[in-house]
Amino acid sequence: IFKDVLSKSTIKVVGEYKFNPDQRDFQTDIIKIKESNPDAIFLPIAAGNQTGSFLKRFVELGLKSKLYAPESVGQDNTVRGDFGRYTEGLIFYRSVKYKKSDEFVAKFEKKYGRQPTTRTAATSYDTVMIIAEAVKSGARTSQEIARYIMRVKNYDGYSNLITFNERGQLETEGVELVQIQEGENVIVK
Repeated sequence: IFKDVLSKSTIKVVGEYKFNPDQRDFQTDIIKIKESNPDAIFLPIAAGNQTGSFLKRFVELGLKSKLYAPESVGQDNTVRGDFGRYTEGLIFYRSVKYKKSDEFVAKFEKKYGRQPTTRTAATSYDTVMIIAEAVKSGARTSQEIARYIMRVKNYDGYSNLITFNERGQLETEGVELVQIQEGENVIVK
C-alpha cells in the first residue's frame, strides 16, 4: 500500500532494504543508504532492539536524512528507553486519541495491574472484537471473515470509529505526526 501510494506522488523512491528479523548490524545497509543521499527514510522495523540498533548506527555514521516511522516504533519502550538518545528528530505517526481511549486504559489497568505499553493495544482489542463478531455472525473461513470486515462501518471501538473500505483498509482513523524533540513527543501536524 505504501509503495502504491508513493508511486502516485512526486516522491521518488531511491532504495528499498529488507532486513533479517535477527539482524542487529546495519552498517553496510546504512552506508548504501548514505550514498544514495535520500531526503527522508521510512523505517518500519517492528522489533524495538532492532530499530534501536539501526538508529544508533544511523547517528554514528552521521546521516542527516529525516527519519519517519510508524507508531509502533515511536512509542516502543525499548527504543525510547535503551536507545533514547538516538531517537532525537525521529518523526512517527500515531492515531489521534479517541474519545474512549481513557476508558480502555482504565479497564486494561484494572484487569492487568498496569497500563498498556502503547496506544495500539486498543486497536488490537478492537480488531479481535470485530473478528469475534464476524465469527458470531457465521463467518468461518478467512475469506468470510475478510468479507465481514469489509462491511464494517462506524464501529465505535476503544481506538476509533472504525470503517473499512472494499480492500479491507481502515478508512476512519485520524493520525497526527509526532517528532521526538529533546526526548519529548511534539505534535508537528
